[in-house]
Amino acid sequence: MSGLLGPDHPDALAAKHLLALALRHRGRPDEARRLNEDTLVRRRRIFGADATATLSTANNLGKDLLALGLAEEARTILADTMERRRAVQGADHLEALNAAHNLASSLHMLGRFSEARELNAHVLARRTAIFGARHFHTLYSMNNLAEDLLALGLSDEAVALFKEAYDGRCDVMGVDHPETLESGSGLARALYLSGQVAAGESLNADVLARRTRVLGESHPDTRKSLCNLSFAGRPYRREG
Repeated sequence: MSGLLGPDHPDALAAKHLLALALRHRGRPDEARRLNEDTLVRRRRIFGADATATLSTANNLGKDLLALGLAEEARTILADTMERRRAVQGADHLEALNAAHNLASSLHMLGRFSEARELNAHVLARRTAIFGARHFHTLYSMNNLAEDLLALGLSDEAVALFKEAYDGRCDVMGVDHPETLESGSGLARALYLSGQVAAGESLNADVLARRTRVLGESHPDTRKSLCNLSFAGRPYRREG
């Protein structure tokens, strides 16, 4: 399309934006990153840094960087995107909350768990108020906040929040949805770390069986559950 319309035509840029999104979803974040970087430069020049289309590309580029493990680069662009969306669209706008959610993910990846917890708690409260407790965006925030709590050593609080996220995702997305299984895996880890080893092992075995059936034996999530199951009870058993 860019050859027909020119690389700066709005329709050509929209097509590149969508192609980059598809590439990341297909597990090709490096290609998506290069495409989004070019689109972002062009959209900033043509539409301005605060335009909705520009901010959408900036947010997607931040997610590409997260997928590539480039957390500090992601944090920089996502922090700027969040502030601009709040200024232009309002702090409670769906996209402003999405930007805050993504920024919190970069903070967690950087090991800045207290900051991630504070931001995720804010986003969870706002999403709960706006969308309800069982909306899929709310459940994403709930799961991520539970991860922050677990990283901070607050395993009992994490158990309670992971359980709420897991039950909600079971109801909303179905028991075999990958995001449901992610919450189940998180809950299993939290149970183990809170000393409920048998319950954690039982849940992780169930998650492993479902991930194997749904995702396949070679999927990274399945391998993670297998690793968790293999090592889950060892420290407590050594001490006992």
